[in-house]
Amino acid sequence: MPVNPAAEHGVFPLPTAISIFDVRRKDREALFNIRAGVYSYSELIEKADEKLKRIEELYQKSDLPAEPDCDYAEKLLISMRGGFYSKRKDSNHRFR
Repeated sequence: MPVNPAAEHGVFPLPTAISIFDVRRKDREALFNIRAGVYSYSELIEKADEKLKRIEELYQKSDLPAEPDCDYAEKLLISMRGGFYSKRKDSNHRFR
């Protein structure tokens, strides 16, 4: 019996949702401490400044372009979708 497409679309995102909520971060305790009010406002600002400096350092070392190549991304997406749908047409099943 074929699976109802609406049911498929409802089930596919569930593992992603579970993985989002089931992540164990390295800084989990620090985040709980922030939430519990363990740190003073000035300590939080100091920590945030340190992280912003680190982000700036990483940005300066990065070889990423300043702006995304939207034309390239659009062509890549069209190519990927085209390949996906051409494979689906060859299949005997509407849904896998």
